[in-house]
Amino acid sequence: MKRAVTLIELLVTVAIFSLTMASFVGFFIYGVKVQRRVLAQREMIDSASFALDYISRSLRMAKKDDIEIRGSTKNCLLKFRGNYEVAQNQSEIKFRNHNNQCQRFFLEGGRIKEAKDNEQYFLTPTTLEITKLKFSILGDDAQDTLQPRVTIFLELQRRGQPETKISVQTTVSQRDLDF
Repeated sequence: MKRAVTLIELLVTVAIFSLTMASFVGFFIYGVKVQRRVLAQREMIDSASFALDYISRSLRMAKKDDIEIRGSTKNCLLKFRGNYEVAQNQSEIKFRNHNNQCQRFFLEGGRIKEAKDNEQYFLTPTTLEITKLKFSILGDDAQDTLQPRVTIFLELQRRGQPETKISVQTTVSQRDLDF
């Protein structure tokens, strides 16, 4: 006696196969979304790492602002023989770099910008938005016995995506001893 497949058995098999495939497709789509999120976070971390490393290296190589030219002073900072100067809103720092240029880092349009003499460059890409940049100095007073240190706080996110916000903080000490 030949046994044939009934329509009901065929429908049950197709339904089970469809449910199995739908769950596999769901897992695949979830995996792709997670991968996109991880890649976006990786881009943010790489950009923040580059900017912080560049700023840290520059701050570490800063010199005292004590240049005298023909009896007059050509200072970068308001305080003669100072190491660093932070703007009142704490989102800008200025100093004399190792090439005797007046250098500063500041926030402009949600991006970190560097200015040296008459040149200006952005350090962060347009895809990222810096929501907070804060510099604070410890040990820059001539009366203390501390080596000058600058703490940099950075809060960033992908432009227009506040759910991707991350915060990073680092402290850098000046390489030259503060006499």
